[in-house]
Amino acid sequence: MTQINMNPNQYPTFRSRLALVLIILAAIFGASISSILYINFSKELRNSLSHRLENITTLAGLQQNGDELDNVHTQNDKYYNIILERNAKIKRSDPDLRFVYTLRKNKQGKMYFVVDARISPDEADISNYGDIYEKPSNILIDHFDTMKNTIVVPIYTDEFGTFLSAYTPIFNSQGKQVGVLGVDMTAKTVLTKERDYLIR
Repeated sequence: MTQINMNPNQYPTFRSRLALVLIILAAIFGASISSILYINFSKELRNSLSHRLENITTLAGLQQNGDELDNVHTQNDKYYNIILERNAKIKRSDPDLRFVYTLRKNKQGKMYFVVDARISPDEADISNYGDIYEKPSNILIDHFDTMKNTIVVPIYTDEFGTFLSAYTPIFNSQGKQVGVLGVDMTAKTVLTKERDYLIR
């Protein structure tokens, strides 16, 4: 009869098994805590940026002149250039802002761009007067005609890219809403901050 020699060094001891279990539990616990921290950070970051964009858009809306906007009828006419220069200054004031633009509706109820602020001649994706906004968010569609205060649209993708956007109404001197001011912050700003935190 063959005798089998048992070498205890060939098998994990109770202590080593316990250590392995503790390491696995610690890794799971660490991953769980990291996930919770990341989710909370992401939520707070987006809320903070939304609040910041809301404030920027509200202040920018106070600088708009509804009578001037109501009298823009062609690209580069007198009032077009006045609004363009004013909103270009707003756009230059914060490097995270991608677009600052005004919108109206045509007789068919389609939103179109009136003045899309340009800060350099070769800037990409700037809309011309009369260009239709093809993919506005449902939030903007639902609130365009009844907007009284600034609204913020969570990160949304349209034909120009993915943005965190805010909109505020523009009124003329008779108190009639004649358009909407839009301000877009590129989603890259949000995603980069989230990625950096996740790496840390």
